[in-house]
Amino acid sequence: MKDNTVKKGYQTLIDSNGNLIFTQQKITPSLKLLTEHEEALFTLTSLKRGKAGFVFFWSGGDYGELIEEWQISEGSPILKAHFKVTAKFTKNLKAIFIREWAFQAETTPYFMIPGHLYGSNNLKNSKGLQPQLNYRGDISYPKTPVFRTRADRSTHNAVIAQWSKLILAVQIQEVTSGNKSEYYNGLCIDTRNFDVFDRIGFTLGYHHFPVQYKGKIFGQSPVTEEPVLNFIPFTKEKTYTAHGRLYLAARTAPFGWEKAVQWFYEQIHQPPANDVPRQEAVSVLARALVEDAYDKAYKYFPTVVSGSHADTCNAGDMSWTGGMQVIYPLLRASGRVPQAKSTILDFVNNLINNGIHPSSGFFYESRKENAWRINGWWSDHVTLYDRTLKRLSHFHSSYINGQAVCYLLKSYQYAQASGWDQKEYSAWLKPCLNILAKVIAQQRYDGALGVYFDPNDGTALSYNSFQSAWFFAALAEAYDITGDHAYLKVAENSEGFYFGLLEKGELWGTPMDTGDAVDEEGNLAYVTGLATLHKATGKKKYLDHLLHALHYEFSWKFAYNTRFENEPLKSLHWSSCGGSITSSHNLHIHQMGNLIAEEMYYAYQQTKDPYILSRLKDTLNWGLGTFNRHDGQFGFGKKGWATEQFFHTDAVQDDPNRIPDGGIWKDYLSWAAACVLLSSVADIPDEYYG
Repeated sequence: MKDNTVKKGYQTLIDSNGNLIFTQQKITPSLKLLTEHEEALFTLTSLKRGKAGFVFFWSGGDYGELIEEWQISEGSPILKAHFKVTAKFTKNLKAIFIREWAFQAETTPYFMIPGHLYGSNNLKNSKGLQPQLNYRGDISYPKTPVFRTRADRSTHNAVIAQWSKLILAVQIQEVTSGNKSEYYNGLCIDTRNFDVFDRIGFTLGYHHFPVQYKGKIFGQSPVTEEPVLNFIPFTKEKTYTAHGRLYLAARTAPFGWEKAVQWFYEQIHQPPANDVPRQEAVSVLARALVEDAYDKAYKYFPTVVSGSHADTCNAGDMSWTGGMQVIYPLLRASGRVPQAKSTILDFVNNLINNGIHPSSGFFYESRKENAWRINGWWSDHVTLYDRTLKRLSHFHSSYINGQAVCYLLKSYQYAQASGWDQKEYSAWLKPCLNILAKVIAQQRYDGALGVYFDPNDGTALSYNSFQSAWFFAALAEAYDITGDHAYLKVAENSEGFYFGLLEKGELWGTPMDTGDAVDEEGNLAYVTGLATLHKATGKKKYLDHLLHALHYEFSWKFAYNTRFENEPLKSLHWSSCGGSITSSHNLHIHQMGNLIAEEMYYAYQQTKDPYILSRLKDTLNWGLGTFNRHDGQFGFGKKGWATEQFFHTDAVQDDPNRIPDGGIWKDYLSWAAACVLLSSVADIPDEYYG
């Protein structure tokens, strides 16, 4: 075997059969061709050494050939390889290539398709219709042992397998090029129980298998015409090419996947385009929120301000999708937009004077016209999915109350530091501490904080999901303000619980309309609390945990600017890099990740890590490209308006009127604009914007 071994000063072996042999593990390559009528296996006819790598020659008999040219960029203990795939056929043919690597893992692997799949996608607890990996199980939906999907479902066009000793990760560029056209590629995982091997890889062309999952909330998903086969129309004697990368490393910690995601980012990164000055953004966004979004009669920000859903969503939330999630950014901008202050005082004083439930002591969740409510627009979704709640979903949530308390405490602290008259903000503190006292009294033995609370007496009804990390963030804030070590003790106890979930790489239970899908949003609360806790205590472990939490967020955040087929994003040459996908249940990019720009900058200040800085710049500048700089820029609305949904792939979120792969939700949502406002007023140097 020695003459067939490629070495570059390290102990990675590639044998004559194309197997990668790394720390005693054999990883076997295979190549299949899927046509409209059959599946054909290609044969590896030879493997030759190149200047800094090797070349695979695959033969498909009468079909044609495929060549892989590999360049190895780094060796042991990590193999990093770039490869170019070239396909050529002897006849016209519609087909999909399926290129996989098979391995025999001694433990169940952790799989990741960044932005789409994390572990099993909460197979054990989720009641939603998003895809869930049923390892070695039966093929059905939403549970399946096989995933094939289009490459732009992933924020990094990548698939990762991590087991006890190794990490294997593969990336394929978004498209195959040939015959003056581009064709979408795909990603695949196969854990079917027909042999002892698991497989990951990529496809040229793409195959949504077993189905094309859409972001359906109610009803059947997928629809009847799926699954989808998207063949490349190969033309005889024409050459078709695609580029990819392979990452192989020994696994030494639960977070080994972070380095693979970072390397893929560094290889494909395309910064978002931005020519919007941050000061202009602050003025435009804040003025629109005050003048167009705030309902002065009912003292709230409607969930949907204007558009096709405004009549059916004529209500405002106390935090998530409105409320304090808007007020805190407005307060940060109020020094530059003076008219914001009266809106802030109007909303907050109404909340603390009238918006506290008399029986539970928690904030009401929402307000519809002139009536306070415990339940919000999301209530039917929670009723549908949450088995622990044995009645209608009229209860307090940690997403709304925890986030409201956290941002009200931040607002209190900022108003105090900004020299506001004490009479204007002094009453904000007490209701927050009262709510935290109720949460603290019911902390579970393992540190978990309550998720849902009974409005009759404030009793915690459930614990096991990540949305209650907002109370962790609020506790850290309370300690920072008061110096009371009782808050610190509870915050530190709860932090261990949430870090344990993060280690599993499968965070779930925050957006209340996603059926407990694996999500991005709860981790934002964790990041917020960790930054505050580290500032207050200086303990290194909180910085370490903060960095891991940021890496998780980065996996949901686009590393490149995906192509679009449809308007308005196609003609706008809109950038996706820097935006985050909300969950495995959703098929759009949104601005929620901009809430933690200041925490990202804090992490950079502590580490001087250029990777964190690059991700921060992406976030800041992407956000500046998500709102109307002039009336109708995105095909709807006024100057300063922003939507929350930008569709980056070939399916949409629960609405046939929204256009996939380039379309948007043409409604003004105040929270989306407020997230960008917060990242634009953050205490971050101007040089990182633009």
